[in-house]
Amino acid sequence: MKILAPGLVLVLAAPFLDRLAHAPVRGAEVARRFERRFELALEDVSVSYLVDGTEQPAGELNAGDETRTERADARLTDTYVEVEDGRPLKLVRRIEDAQTLASSVETSPEGVRKEHAQSAKSRLAGARVRFTWDAASASYTAGFDDDAAERDEALLRGLSARVDLAAFLPAAEVAAGDSWEVEASALAVLFRPGGDLALAPEEPESTGETGGSPFDLDAPQRAAYDSQLAQNLAGTLRAEYLGAREVDGEQVALIRLAGEVETSAEVSRTLEQEGGGPKVEQSFAYRLELAGSLAWAADGLARSLELTGDVELEHAIVQTAEQRGAQHEFRITRTYAGEAALAMQRE
Repeated sequence: MKILAPGLVLVLAAPFLDRLAHAPVRGAEVARRFERRFELALEDVSVSYLVDGTEQPAGELNAGDETRTERADARLTDTYVEVEDGRPLKLVRRIEDAQTLASSVETSPEGVRKEHAQSAKSRLAGARVRFTWDAASASYTAGFDDDAAERDEALLRGLSARVDLAAFLPAAEVAAGDSWEVEASALAVLFRPGGDLALAPEEPESTGETGGSPFDLDAPQRAAYDSQLAQNLAGTLRAEYLGAREVDGEQVALIRLAGEVETSAEVSRTLEQEGGGPKVEQSFAYRLELAGSLAWAADGLARSLELTGDVELEHAIVQTAEQRGAQHEFRITRTYAGEAALAMQRE
């Protein structure tokens, strides 16, 4: 944090912190780092085969062992140019960088090992974006704050101005020991900080057996996957105000968080084959049990948020095709379990 309101360093008593207000000051510059990590291990695999809706013998699939890691990181620096009643009216954001990495290690029943990874990087890395509040539409308009001639204006459409975590705060004043509920939608900023940052998948890398991973996503699929995970969050977190505490030498208001949330995404594509190929649909259903804390600083902005816990994933791949007048459907369902971590840290 580069600019603080006069007197904030002195106003650290509990009555100030008990207000827990989102209150950025004009001229403040805030650098934030967002991280999301899933570490998963394969638990079970099942297969089914239908012809015109009638189940057929599908056999068994012994997939061996598999571990999978999914990481997403974004660094955003916001300058609050104009503020009114806690709402940023003009905000300039530098998108420092944003990237994802999905990697897996598979070991077949015969002991053959295969490693696979696919990364994606933001096409907006290094861009400066200006957000302006439009009272008439009660929304923000976005425009490039640097050389727009070198930028694709279409990349602005999916951006989101608010990344401040204000949705975790209570609606009224609280005292230590008070609690309230936080809708799972508040976590959307941790799944997709800044909105659609135009992540462009790079060519997958594999060692061992050839072939891709069912998790490989092209650019439209990646955008749909990230968007749906953020939009489809359901459930609640229980928030409890623990009072003023010292964290890393700084007085903050500490909020304990815990709860269960779910989210899901679906993507599809048609395989290119002569005469038309089968349609492949993938669904991802996550269930997370999370606990952690939010530290709110005396300058009216979040200092940090850390949530960790258990995650379960059901990943289904359904391939459908019409052959000789009959509709064929082949489904593989994999279930995974592991650990999740969601975090925001000011830099």
